Amino acid sequence: MAYSADGREFKYEATLSADIAVGGWVTLETMAGVRYLGQITSEDIDVRDGPAIDGGTVGSGVATRRRIRTTNGGGVLLARLSERDLVAPDGSDVFDAATIATADGAAVARYLDTSAGKRSRLAIGSLARSDGSPDAFLRADGFDRHTFLCGQSGSGKTYALGLVLEQLVLQTSLRMVIIDPNSDFVKLDKVRKGVPQAAARAYRARAKDLQVLRRASMAKSGNVLRVWFSDLAEVEQAAALRLDPLADREEYAELSVIAETFGGRRYSLADVLKRARASADGAARQLALRIMNLHVTDWAVWAKGSEKSSVEQLRASTRAAVIDVGTLTSQSAKYVTAANVIGNLWRNREQRRPTLIVIDEAHNVCPAEPTDPLQANATKYCIDIAAEGRKFGLYLLLSTQRPQKLHPNVLSQCDNLMLMRMNSRADLAELSATFSAVPQTLIEESMRFKMGETLLAGKIVPTPLIARVGGRITEEGGADIPASWADGAKRR
Repeated sequence: MAYSADGREFKYEATLSADIAVGGWVTLETMAGVRYLGQITSEDIDVRDGPAIDGGTVGSGVATRRRIRTTNGGGVLLARLSERDLVAPDGSDVFDAATIATADGAAVARYLDTSAGKRSRLAIGSLARSDGSPDAFLRADGFDRHTFLCGQSGSGKTYALGLVLEQLVLQTSLRMVIIDPNSDFVKLDKVRKGVPQAAARAYRARAKDLQVLRRASMAKSGNVLRVWFSDLAEVEQAAALRLDPLADREEYAELSVIAETFGGRRYSLADVLKRARASADGAARQLALRIMNLHVTDWAVWAKGSEKSSVEQLRASTRAAVIDVGTLTSQSAKYVTAANVIGNLWRNREQRRPTLIVIDEAHNVCPAEPTDPLQANATKYCIDIAAEGRKFGLYLLLSTQRPQKLHPNVLSQCDNLMLMRMNSRADLAELSATFSAVPQTLIEESMRFKMGETLLAGKIVPTPLIARVGGRITEEGGADIPASWADGAKRR
């Protein structure tokens, strides 16, 4: 049985065998025949003394009490159900007794369909903890808020992110720039075998302008990760050369002087080195020695000749671009590339071109405590975009294994949550504090998630819900190392 004192939330009591769980969907029917759709947000086991029973010998007068165990909990009222309409409950929807049962999947699907609006929907899989497992989807327009995807290793996080990116390609025209540190999304334009022909054709048509930018030895013609030194902001150039404006003030100033000699034309790091070595100025010679001693010119990303840089390619009408920094062998080269791409998007924010900036393993790009000056630059750009990017059409989708490793000024600006299995109570406490609008009990349920299960909350869904991630359209770029070592030693 259930009751509601305010018409918005309800409390209930049920037997232990009742098929009711946190995150589950239920129907409540009052004695007057009014029906509601609700969702369970809390659950506990209550133990109390029942009626007295004779527990001693005949005539002894010794009595014991039966222990009664029940499930107690609460939830939210989502809608008043009728044959034609779904009505949002209000203060008048008060009742003192209603039966409670698992909701029919059709009723849940009807509620989600009505609440989703008319914008595109991204098929994500199926609802968990609901009778009939109706389809689960994300609201495409919800990605105009920053999104945080979190899950420990083995939870299915990377697979789920790939599915979301596929659906954004298929169902929207939103431009995406994907920072890919592990080459997991380099096949986002490759339809996997077994996908129905109609679906395959539709996806290929939408993904035809998707670019994958990689290291030269692995890239297709023209799709090479390249950075012109002139593409970097002054602070990025200084960070690449480990220059401090105070400790290395003469070399720092000389770098600016040399940059001005190019008169606004693009130039490479090799061009800077050539002019520094040719100069009779002592600071210039010191700058040249710094560049040579650090072997910065050896980084595989530097552009030369007539090559186009990655940011030049992004300025074109690219539908989506995967920046495969995973193919770069130098960690510093990865940082300078990520900072250059993200910084360029931020510096050109006045174009107001809606762009989703996807950063996988985001703790490497915007960590809580940057340890590298190039990493610090990327972090600053992420902080700026998190704080003010939305009004310029710049939205973040950040994926990582642990929220505490992400910079707090970035995490705190995320409105959408996609949470997969997590075992760390400290991380869950962090998420509960950040996403305070999501019931803590739902966040804690992630400790019991199976692979591929995810809690979805924020503007991307009508109400927080638990879903099972469905099948992918495209091939996965990365893969786990086979655990064949666990099969035991072969006998000779």
